[in-house]
Amino acid sequence: MTVRSKLALAFATLTLLIGLLAGWAVKSLSDENSRFEGFVRGVHARLMLSYEFRTAVDHRAILARDLVNAATPQDRESIKAEVVKAHGEVQERMASLLKMAASPGVPQGARDRIAKLAEIEGRYAPIALAIVDLGYKGQRDDAAARMNAECRSEEHTSEL
Repeated sequence: MTVRSKLALAFATLTLLIGLLAGWAVKSLSDENSRFEGFVRGVHARLMLSYEFRTAVDHRAILARDLVNAATPQDRESIKAEVVKAHGEVQERMASLLKMAASPGVPQGARDRIAKLAEIEGRYAPIALAIVDLGYKGQRDDAAARMNAECRSEEHTSEL
């Protein structure tokens, strides 16, 4: 074998090795990108939506409290409109979470937690709306009593 042939064979071998290494690197990068997209569209998206849900629930509760404490009928009217809007946002977030949980590839643990959130919200929403109604009618004492009796119990806060 001539020196020229040896050099050509060595160059071809190195080219083949570099090509294989580059192919392996591209495949690994593609796999990592798929895992990252799965995280962003899966775990992270569910996490962010659950934060939005929690924020909407807190906002609704604060507005309900403000409605109960409102001094004038005009204040109660404007706050009630805000509470109704906030309640709609809570329902939208919950529907989005449930839809996301039904997607393929969602772990059963995540599905169970989202279902538990939906169950608690299903029980709590009528109570919140009843308190809002009492507050809107100016029945502060009844609304405050119901708020303290049904919204602050250990049973509701420890379920999650």
